[in-house]
Amino acid sequence: MIKTGSKHIETLKDGRQVYINGRLAGDVTEHPAFRWTVQSTGMLYDFQASPDNRELMTFEVPDGGGERANRIWQLPHSYQDLVERRTALEAWTELHCGFLGRAPDHVASCIAGMYMGIEVFKAYDGARAGAIADYYRFARDNELYLTYVIINPQADRSKAANEQLDPFLTAGVVDQDSEGITIRGAKMLATGSIVANEVLVTCIQPLREGDERYAVSFAVPMNAKGMKVLSRKSYEESATSIFDNPLASRFDENDAVLYFDDVKVPWERVFVNQDIAMCQKQFHATPAHVYQNYQAQIRLMVKMRFLVGIAKRIAETNGVISLGNAWYARRSKHHGGRPRPFHGGERPDAGQLFHSRRPHIVFRAGADPATLCAGHGGTTRTGWRGTNHAAFVRLRLRQQRVARFDRQDAAIARHVFGGPRKILQARLGCSRLGIRLTPHTIRNVLCRRDFRDQGTQLSHV
Repeated sequence: MIKTGSKHIETLKDGRQVYINGRLAGDVTEHPAFRWTVQSTGMLYDFQASPDNRELMTFEVPDGGGERANRIWQLPHSYQDLVERRTALEAWTELHCGFLGRAPDHVASCIAGMYMGIEVFKAYDGARAGAIADYYRFARDNELYLTYVIINPQADRSKAANEQLDPFLTAGVVDQDSEGITIRGAKMLATGSIVANEVLVTCIQPLREGDERYAVSFAVPMNAKGMKVLSRKSYEESATSIFDNPLASRFDENDAVLYFDDVKVPWERVFVNQDIAMCQKQFHATPAHVYQNYQAQIRLMVKMRFLVGIAKRIAETNGVISLGNAWYARRSKHHGGRPRPFHGGERPDAGQLFHSRRPHIVFRAGADPATLCAGHGGTTRTGWRGTNHAAFVRLRLRQQRVARFDRQDAAIARHVFGGPRKILQARLGCSRLGIRLTPHTIRNVLCRRDFRDQGTQLSHV
């Protein structure tokens, strides 16, 4: 049975101990700091449950008797599997414009990656390998919304975790027996924990010798006995309306610190127990870290498209959408019909490589900036693939140029300000107003249509 929004929201009414503004929040589905974000996560599950999205969002579970699960749990066996999963994740992310950084697909990707690297766990401990395999299937079949806490609380950075004044400032093993381990201390940063079902607790930071008690990996429900969720202040709570605050009012994930007050974790939910090397291997010797970052890049691709769309709409509304092209055409006019050279050399033809001042970054003319993110070819040292976005490349190159007064810039400045002394005065006045006056600023002013219409002709530029 595919999870719906209402079913997910019901699972959040589980008595979890969430504190905000110094008080116990109670039912998070009704609290003014969380309720609209809760509804936004419900929207994700309603989208996947729609019959129209069955093939897009779900896949048939192997050996599952025809049961289907969300593609966030899909284990790719081919390029086509990757494409289908990426398309699903992209469609889901578009519902929140990429602003839910810990939507259900992120930590699901991490757990799926660990399961894909099951041989690493088997080499470490057969029982722990069985635990991660069982948990992957349990989370997949029950469509759990997972978050994680993988870094330690801020403390004295000159000391290791075991050297702190309180040895249990960081969550670690305080006891273990035949039933499991007992955890005491704090972990962060539980983004999305308010709307999640369970949390993966581990450490991605390097640990030193003596930190073994903190080198653990396990999963517990958000209502685990003894676990407290300490939420930061809510942006949603201070949002006046969806109209005035369309993003903060609906997509505030409320980062939190989790405190474990002697929380008992059964062995079937323990994946790593007090082993520093394996704590790192679970991420970097398996596909876990790559797979979760693959999801993150898909999300950032969608978010970038959203932000570029807003910028374009603003430029169209303000009537400045064509100013950049006019300025570029003016620069080209007086160089024999060719664009002014970049970085002291001729501008390559379309299809040749553009190199920024950062030697490890390579841009290709006629490229789609969306391919910065995985799922559309990825970013490599050999360039991008996509459709024509040469203007985007030129913009990036201009942004990375060092602003300088060459002969043309000086000519423009003299024409507008009357000489170097006036330039200095203008710059001083602008700086007091928080405005950075550069030759590029001057040229952009001169390219405005209303300025040119006043009869000012810069034939020497």
